[in-house]
Amino acid sequence: MGKKIALVYWPDTTGHAARSIPIAQEIEDRGHELIMAGGGFGEKFLNMNGFELEDMPEFEIFPDSGSLVLHTLTDTVPQWIKRFAAMYSWLKEEEPDKVVTDDMLCLLAASIQGIEYYRIENWKPEMFSFPLSSLYRIYDRFTLTFGEKIILTSLWPEEEAEKGYERVGPLAQEGDGEVEPYDVLFMPGTFGEEFQEMREKLEAEGYSTEMVGADDWETEACMTPKTSAAKCTVCTGFSSIADSVVGSTHCIMYPHLFLQDGIARGIEQRDIKGLETVYSSEEALESVRNCLENSCNEPKYENGAEAFVDIVEGE
Repeated sequence: MGKKIALVYWPDTTGHAARSIPIAQEIEDRGHELIMAGGGFGEKFLNMNGFELEDMPEFEIFPDSGSLVLHTLTDTVPQWIKRFAAMYSWLKEEEPDKVVTDDMLCLLAASIQGIEYYRIENWKPEMFSFPLSSLYRIYDRFTLTFGEKIILTSLWPEEEAEKGYERVGPLAQEGDGEVEPYDVLFMPGTFGEEFQEMREKLEAEGYSTEMVGADDWETEACMTPKTSAAKCTVCTGFSSIADSVVGSTHCIMYPHLFLQDGIARGIEQRDIKGLETVYSSEEALESVRNCLENSCNEPKYENGAEAFVDIVEGE
């Protein structure tokens, strides 16, 4: 018998929305009733895939200009309070059987109401330095005290997880579509820098390129046809890596945030075929040229959505 499942993502970057799509598709494919909330820039990708979301107050953690402290006190914190209140009321009214979320405010609301919930996560505390590592351990302990599981969408899903955690493969936006083969796909994410300059240099050398978010980029409902058509990708964040490796495309990770650095260190500690890290635009260009002039390794990953929903159903 199908369950009523609420899927809620954190709204501040597109990556949170992107990884919700394969989970949402798998939940519906199995006959469950799905309700969703999230918001932010990534909502349009959910809409393009046919999903409707409950309206929730949104916020930006990193302002384009001005004081981060002032922005946090006058905008972010008040919006968090509004979002929590709206989330609490929505869950109270909808009465879902289970909640799947990476939104800490939804997690708190579900905990207070005693709703069974599962947390989506990319990181473990040991990927960070103090004090963030300690804060993440507290967050994990809270989740495992009041929730069911922390489901890690991982580039090393075969490794054993600690009690309370489960590992699944990376989550990617899969879909059908014919795309002409080309050389390089740049995925700068929200905070990527220097990508346009790198693109221009490679095009001047005769390579064919695409760049997510560029003036000539056509937004698609799913990414894997685009990643699969490229010989290699250059990206910054976990969701872009997921779209690359599930599309069997060589991926060059160029981290720009401390959160991304944790993933980069994990990659460097393991010999993962078709996945490498760089720390400057010069290194990125060198890796791209080496890949294209010699041979690009193809990573081998299954989309983690099926295993993810198996865990949600199995409790």
